[in-house]
Amino acid sequence: MIPYNYSFLSLEEKNQLRHHLRQLVTQNGEGALHALEIATETSIRAVQNQAKQMVQGSLKSVAKQKIDDQTEALVELVGDQQVHYRFFIGFKLVLTDQEWKLSTYWDELKSAWQDFIYGVNHQLMSDFVSYPKQDLLRYGKMEKLLESKISRRFNMRKLDKNDLGYLLNYLYGQNTAVYANYQYHLPKQHRKKDTLIKRYDLLKPTYCEIEEKQRYLKLTNEDTNQTCYVVYLPMSEVIDGLDTHYSEIFYYQQEQFDFPISTSMNIEIVGNKKALATVRNKKKELKDQDQHAYQSDNETSTTIVEALNSVDELETDLTGSKEAMYKLSYVVRVMWSVLF
Repeated sequence: MIPYNYSFLSLEEKNQLRHHLRQLVTQNGEGALHALEIATETSIRAVQNQAKQMVQGSLKSVAKQKIDDQTEALVELVGDQQVHYRFFIGFKLVLTDQEWKLSTYWDELKSAWQDFIYGVNHQLMSDFVSYPKQDLLRYGKMEKLLESKISRRFNMRKLDKNDLGYLLNYLYGQNTAVYANYQYHLPKQHRKKDTLIKRYDLLKPTYCEIEEKQRYLKLTNEDTNQTCYVVYLPMSEVIDGLDTHYSEIFYYQQEQFDFPISTSMNIEIVGNKKALATVRNKKKELKDQDQHAYQSDNETSTTIVEALNSVDELETDLTGSKEAMYKLSYVVRVMWSVLF
């Protein structure tokens, strides 16, 4: 997502943004979304040195001296490293039934045979990953359709191999490179019916030693002589007040913490029919517990009564609105590095 200044949006503009975010989730139908916010650090001195290289003219020496004075003032005020947050949204594309019916029996037979060949090559050789071009074309069409819908409401761009490589490096503790200068080399071999990528090139950004401790992960990378300690903090409850204004988690957590953090919000979309079936099964289970308490001459607990009321209300809402349900996972990631 291309960044913009949220602080100066009016209340009406914030309402519009919230409405667009809600539509972004609901329009996906079925599948899943993954919103990722990562903190990247940039060196003020590096940025200022780039500015010095662009200086021209007869007063070049004076301009460079002014830039050096400005650099020292900024470093003294905010430190050498400045934190910038970047936002990524991933969509899980699910092929529709109509697209599935268009494929012939012969195509399905060939696809099954290709999966078998790929499985054999993976077990015996494990050198290449093969992607059928037919599947790439089908998902490419869905990608373009989704991109056209998103571009109406948000200013975004598609991720390239450098973005994906940087994200993998970041998650595995290799965050020494500057985001703007990062380059990820991913050679491909295009054939008539498929595309081959070396498995080593896919796994290369994740190369590090991972030790799983009781409350944290220890990531050791010999190439960068760096050890990272990572803690994942899942959020168990979300208060009701988050629906009100001035309670935007993604925005205000940047203001509250004086150290960089990353946030992962995973949304699994449950269709209306599946959601109704889940709610009705839960309702039946609660009624069985209520009936069992009645037959045992015991009073039904307050928890079961409140749960029954909530399930009835939820079933009514789902039946009337025909909307989906959403399973949300919200995790905060804190990482600190040590050179060895």
